[in-house]
Amino acid sequence: MPANIATRGSFRQQMDQFWQDSTALMGGVYAMRAAGKTYLPQFAYETNDEYSYRLNSTFLTNLYRKITKSILGHLFRKPIDRTNVNLDPEVLDNIDMNGSTVEDFARGLAKDVLTKGWALLFCEFSQDGAGENILQQQAENRRPYWVRIPPENLVDARVATVAGRARFVEARWVLPEGDGKTELDAGEELIHEVIAEQLGPDGELLAGYWTRYRCRDGVSEIIETGPFEFGPYLPMGIVYATREGHLVGIPTLEGVAQKNLEHWRASSEYSNIVTKTSFPILYEKGVEVDPPTVGEDGEDQEPERVFGPGIMWQHSSADANLTYVSPDPALSTVSERRLDRIVAEAEIEALELRVKASTGQTATAEEIDRVENMSPLQVVSFDIEKCMNEGLSFYAEWLNQATPGRLLLNRDFGLGTSDRVAIEGLKAAVAAGAITTETFVREAKRIGFLSQDIDPEVEALRAREQLADPDGFGEQ
Repeated sequence: MPANIATRGSFRQQMDQFWQDSTALMGGVYAMRAAGKTYLPQFAYETNDEYSYRLNSTFLTNLYRKITKSILGHLFRKPIDRTNVNLDPEVLDNIDMNGSTVEDFARGLAKDVLTKGWALLFCEFSQDGAGENILQQQAENRRPYWVRIPPENLVDARVATVAGRARFVEARWVLPEGDGKTELDAGEELIHEVIAEQLGPDGELLAGYWTRYRCRDGVSEIIETGPFEFGPYLPMGIVYATREGHLVGIPTLEGVAQKNLEHWRASSEYSNIVTKTSFPILYEKGVEVDPPTVGEDGEDQEPERVFGPGIMWQHSSADANLTYVSPDPALSTVSERRLDRIVAEAEIEALELRVKASTGQTATAEEIDRVENMSPLQVVSFDIEKCMNEGLSFYAEWLNQATPGRLLLNRDFGLGTSDRVAIEGLKAAVAAGAITTETFVREAKRIGFLSQDIDPEVEALRAREQLADPDGFGEQ
């Protein structure tokens, strides 16, 4: 790893854009407006004032957040099965020593996979003072606990083969809330580094250790350090959505995010057309007007023409032919259909995450657990289950105990191949403009993708009129 502790790993070059998009959408309409031209480009010849008005009058229909919430609801519709876990229930009800149950922790992992591309679980042991060891901690009735490291907080990590398996052996991440003891100034960050025991250049065994650094402008100061006695690898597990490389994964809902960004731009363009064409313009000819100014190229430059309430356009020639060209009313219908289409495509993309790859026969419990027959969302559940059970094994290793059993996550939410046919039909109908958003919502409810509580007429109206709350929360 680089000498500068705060230097981000190369994986950030590929992941940061995914995370930026996700963070902006999850932040709602104010975060999207704050991003400005990143997600809403300025038109050619659009003045800064006009752009500012358009930006701050554009509302966000938060498809991304709504679909994320819906999918998490499917994943955790049934509670996690704890019956095969040989741990005190109080441990599972406070797995992170911060009040989170294993269900809360699993939802956090799932949300990271869906929106950030991967999720990290680290099994920590209380280490509040240098020189302490595991035996001392056990004597004080301390115990291991899980830490969910948000992907964007990871600075870098290194993997090596240990006993024939790829394992994390070194990792650094930012502690955004600090450690409760170190005061940070503006621009400073606290970075926690953990290195597993390893062999030195001469084959000697080097003990593992952890260190906390105060970092700013490339300068790192050691705040605290101590032993890390787990062994030759770190008790850290990772869940990928679609793995593309080391710490590189495509978020499950990346396609939905792009559809929502497209909807943001399209709704702004539609509102801009409606706004500008709704203002009347008064023409006046044969009056004295300001002469043209001379531009940088030496040519006459006419005064800027703007649209808005109370606007009068004047011309010095009484014979000037001033004509207002009214836009084709069909453009409004086309724009509405475009917005409807984007909403439907985002919903369909989310729906396809639940379509199983099986042949449509009645699934047995064994078949449900076969990855090749799972829907993409079932695979996410399967991988989170594996990661959490690995977390339980880390817990047991810290205490030198037998494996404490396993957790079982619900995967009974896949859709069969008959539903796949229905989805393909919906996609074709939406693409051809043959069905409305209202029809799509009704069909999605029938298939089981949307809750029966959702009103198709209300959803269709929201899509057409952009009735999102100013803070971007919508129905949530």
